[in-house]
Amino acid sequence: MDVIVQGGWVLWLLIVMSVYSLATIGFLSVQARSVVVPADTTSSTSQVITCLQTIVGNNTSLQPAALQEKLTAAAYTQFTQFRQSMRPLEIIAAAAPLVGLLGTVLGMIDAFSALSQIEGQIDPAVLAGGIWKALLTTAAGLLVAIPALVAWHMLDKKVEQSAARVNQFIVDTTAGA
Repeated sequence: MDVIVQGGWVLWLLIVMSVYSLATIGFLSVQARSVVVPADTTSSTSQVITCLQTIVGNNTSLQPAALQEKLTAAAYTQFTQFRQSMRPLEIIAAAAPLVGLLGTVLGMIDAFSALSQIEGQIDPAVLAGGIWKALLTTAAGLLVAIPALVAWHMLDKKVEQSAARVNQFIVDTTAGA
């Protein structure tokens, strides 16, 4: 707890960002199950494939080109909604290192401010306290950003793979219509 107090408000902000990031990762992991499309789309329980199959069933009289447009729009909507849910991870991955850097700058300002007030021989302990605080917030910023960035990339890869599978499903479905 003493470390958190030493880190100041910047470290508290990074803790909040970390908790929000972890909650978002958990939420997206659960939500991804309905959006991710397995390689075998014929036995898929994906929400996207189920939605597209319903559209195909309800629009048997449409021309293949019109059906393809309708299916593509529905799939785009599904993936766009999921990607919008991923946005906080992207923001945290970009902002956390900057918040950590802000803590670094503030820590260095504190260190040099304390140093400037000392007359006579300089005590390295005065400078070390500010540098320690600066390095603590930098490390915390990176510790928050790295998992958020990795999770974002993993989820984005799953969306890209699923989008490719859905596109193939749409082509296969409308080619036979």
